[in-house]
Amino acid sequence: MHKQFRPTHAYLMAALSAAYPVVSYGAAAGRVDFAVGNVVANAADGSRRVLTKGAELFSGDTVLTNEGQTQFRFSDGSIVSLQPGSEYRIVDYRFNGAADGTEKGFFSLLKGGLRTITGLVGRANRDNYKVSTSVATIGIRGTQYSVTYGNSINVNTGEGVVEVCNGRGCLLLYPGDEGYVQSDDTPPLLVQNGDEKVGKEDLLQSFDSPIEQRTAGGASAAVGLVGTQTYATAWAYIGVDKGTGVGAGTINSSGILTDFETGSGTTGANVAGGNSVQSFGNDGVVAWGRWIDNGSGFTGALSGGEGAVVHYVTGIPTADSQPALASMYGTSATFSLLGGGVTGASSGAGSVTSGSMNVNFTTATVTSLALGISVGGNSYNLAGGGYTISGFGSAVVFSGGSSSATGGSCGAGCAADVVGQFLGAGAARAGAAFKFDDGQSIAGAAAFKNNATR
Repeated sequence: MHKQFRPTHAYLMAALSAAYPVVSYGAAAGRVDFAVGNVVANAADGSRRVLTKGAELFSGDTVLTNEGQTQFRFSDGSIVSLQPGSEYRIVDYRFNGAADGTEKGFFSLLKGGLRTITGLVGRANRDNYKVSTSVATIGIRGTQYSVTYGNSINVNTGEGVVEVCNGRGCLLLYPGDEGYVQSDDTPPLLVQNGDEKVGKEDLLQSFDSPIEQRTAGGASAAVGLVGTQTYATAWAYIGVDKGTGVGAGTINSSGILTDFETGSGTTGANVAGGNSVQSFGNDGVVAWGRWIDNGSGFTGALSGGEGAVVHYVTGIPTADSQPALASMYGTSATFSLLGGGVTGASSGAGSVTSGSMNVNFTTATVTSLALGISVGGNSYNLAGGGYTISGFGSAVVFSGGSSSATGGSCGAGCAADVVGQFLGAGAARAGAAFKFDDGQSIAGAAAFKNNATR
């Protein structure tokens, strides 16, 4: 197996320097390497000019790419690429040719996306470099990273360390990591650990006193969904009654679901004292787990009963519109399994062994969903499709369609119920709850990640 090539900061800087040699900028902050489409700059005095290759940029300029895109180089050697629909302001830039402490690079990403390789500004003093958005501020020390920003931000680190901070805390991102910030009153969360773990302890020395530190293994007290908002929840229940559904839910300070609506606007169900509550996974956007009634009963709408089980998957609701998601993914978005759980009413706990999902956001349809399930000594394949996606702009869910499970005593197939929702900005995650009967009631839930995101 060939290891995937990951260009380093030094390699990219050398390659780009060869293509765009360092020049003297005088009073200019930087110069445009290329601009495609109607890329303009609004100056601090209110004047506007079209940007073409070689055009100068100044402190106070706001660059708007409109339907185009551009790349420019600052006088300290840093390079910024802006995607279509971006608005980027050079708030305060100063560089006299040396990193002597007087240099400064303060920028604002008002919307859109950027990718950057940083230069000398911020290398000696990290407080001299910041990129601000309305939900968080990004600081660095000698790195390459990218930011996608709408009403929330996703930050991906290529090399070095990125620090993402707002009033709720800070998160350090290492090579290959992705962070997510939903709003200015929610903490930055880790949504993907990078593959590269070597050297993180050394990289940490770049920061004087980070608010939050992660171990080399990736553990972090600040990572995971916690009880700061209402979360979208899909659930499957077997007990005196049985069923599946979606509704709002609440997560406690340990990242575990404690109550949820059993239907839109209903009182819902709550975990009663003495029952088992298990968390199977929690990546900061989606969490999944299981309640088991040990005899204390569930309060609220579910009747409970000793041995009754609820499997759930819950997370930050996707609030994107259908046109936005269709623009991102078109007719083919693919999802793969993050994890899940399953229980048989008479046989106990099992496992979700595999899973995938294909989505057409243009037609608002989950075209196919497949799960491998092992429980009670039997293996099942649950398959379905034609689920209708609804709730765009608030909490995006899917339901309907047709599903069946084969294997065990099901023969050609046992009818199955499946419901779910999309989670995170840009539908970065998804969750599905399922139930079917094969001599015993079987219920479970699975979490998925969008393969187009980290």
